[in-house]
Amino acid sequence: MRFVLLCSLLWGCGPRPPGEIPVRRLTPTEYNNTVRDLYGFAPDDWLDAEHMPDADAYEEEFVAPWPWVFPADVRLGGFEGMAEGQVVSPVQVEQLERAAAHFSTYAKKSPKFWICDAPYQLEADVRRKCARESAARFARFAWRRPLEKDEEQRLLAAFDGWDAEYGTDAAVTLTAQALLQTPQFLYMPEEPGPVGSPVEDYELASRLSYFLWDSMPDSELFVSAQKHQLRNPAKVRAQAERLLADPRAREMVTHFHRQWLDLDGLQTLRVSFDAHGARYAPDLVGVEEVEAMEEWSGVLNGMRAAMLEEVDLFVEHAVFDGEGTLDALLTSNRGWVGVVNEGWELESSTTAVYGASTPVDGPVKRVELFDGNYGYGIEMRPVEHPADQRAGLLTLGAVLARRAHPVHPAPVKRGVFALQRLMCQELGPPPDGAALAAPPDVLDATSTNRERLEAITSAQGCSGCHDFINPLGFAFESFDTLGGWRDTDAGRPVDDAGELRIPGEAPVAFDGAVDLARHLAASDRVRDCYATQWARYAMGDPEIRLDDPRFSDVRERFRDGGDIRGLLVDLVTSDAFRLRGGM
Repeated sequence: MRFVLLCSLLWGCGPRPPGEIPVRRLTPTEYNNTVRDLYGFAPDDWLDAEHMPDADAYEEEFVAPWPWVFPADVRLGGFEGMAEGQVVSPVQVEQLERAAAHFSTYAKKSPKFWICDAPYQLEADVRRKCARESAARFARFAWRRPLEKDEEQRLLAAFDGWDAEYGTDAAVTLTAQALLQTPQFLYMPEEPGPVGSPVEDYELASRLSYFLWDSMPDSELFVSAQKHQLRNPAKVRAQAERLLADPRAREMVTHFHRQWLDLDGLQTLRVSFDAHGARYAPDLVGVEEVEAMEEWSGVLNGMRAAMLEEVDLFVEHAVFDGEGTLDALLTSNRGWVGVVNEGWELESSTTAVYGASTPVDGPVKRVELFDGNYGYGIEMRPVEHPADQRAGLLTLGAVLARRAHPVHPAPVKRGVFALQRLMCQELGPPPDGAALAAPPDVLDATSTNRERLEAITSAQGCSGCHDFINPLGFAFESFDTLGGWRDTDAGRPVDDAGELRIPGEAPVAFDGAVDLARHLAASDRVRDCYATQWARYAMGDPEIRLDDPRFSDVRERFRDGGDIRGLLVDLVTSDAFRLRGGM
């Protein structure tokens, strides 16, 4: 049964008047988190026999109970959730329909759907009345606001019709299936009003929760909206601090950093076995080629999955358990190594990437992952990396491996990343043919990576950009394609020194990535850029500029100490976030 965008018949929605802010759709992450919280399930509960739907509710093909895998959002400025990038495709509409059909079967056993206890022990008429009232409450949570009278009437009329034709259980499922496909659930519409006037209470509650949790408001936030408390900036601040103390905020912060660091493509990047197999999979050296390549692929998949977990754990510790500052993000040598010990015949580990890291006290975290072909059991072990080799996010394996060629590191990619994501420095497109002029990524190079790149970028037409790009990229020449430390390149000592040129700041010399990280952490431009990246994410606007006057106070406070959680609280209490016309 097709329900997608059936609102014109059941809920009476129509096009928004011209001139209003773009209507943003829930991202795949937000959709799944919202379904989780709407039903009141913890992620593991989806497989609990108590909550499983009837067996005949499953499709012939196996579908994981949660989360649902949607087509990825088009990212603007590196982030999902930007309205201009959310173009609805036929494939996406189909997936929304299938997801709603899948998740609707759980409504009958959701701990948050029913308003009565033990509904299946009640007499049929009593259970029908309870189901009807429960559906109305469920709709209020799904739409994240009270229903208008005519909306509730249409909802209950639809429920009654399904109940009369198919029975109460089917009416519950069909009502949930319809609600999960309405624009009021899938989008975050906001009522029009004068620019500068307060955002409506329930809309602001959703702004808060979807920024700080990637999910719907909870009951306490709904009560604050009902009591109009969110019109008081002090109350907004208190709610923001409460939300940041919840584990869901940790998930959001790590999700933001994965996007900011552009790590999604890590698993698809190629790594040459001939160049790196001896270091990262020595047991495969000498194995028959076809078998070695298959095993090498598994080793890499496990290592890269572990690297992504390392980033999440590093960010979570730095922001919530450590100093909580940008300085810690950019300079701490605290980290994790991942040991992949299940799912593949060969054990792989990122120990070979980080070298002589020192174990530290702390819990070992076990992660179970499935990449579509194989399952991986990964143990994440806390360590301190060598302080003269590692400093912060930029020297983690995932960040380095994401910007590398199969054989050699990619200093241009690493330099461009630092300019764009850490300094908000926009670069024009490279000249035609620039990719063809790049040094060949071959095993038998007789000069260093740095020498080869300097030779082709020193021409007058290239130097204008590469004078900024190259030094940043060369700072990471002590790291190979997978981010492992190296002292030599082409038989000669690595040269990773250079001069850092940050717009608006005096040039400073640095000696390698660790020294560079310290200079970046002390830069006002880098702090302003980091705050701006968060503002773009919070507001759903990739066009927010580094000097946007709406956030001048926010940037100024963040310069003084670099407190990340304080930055998030300052963003949600700003006029731009709380008032109309800001998003």
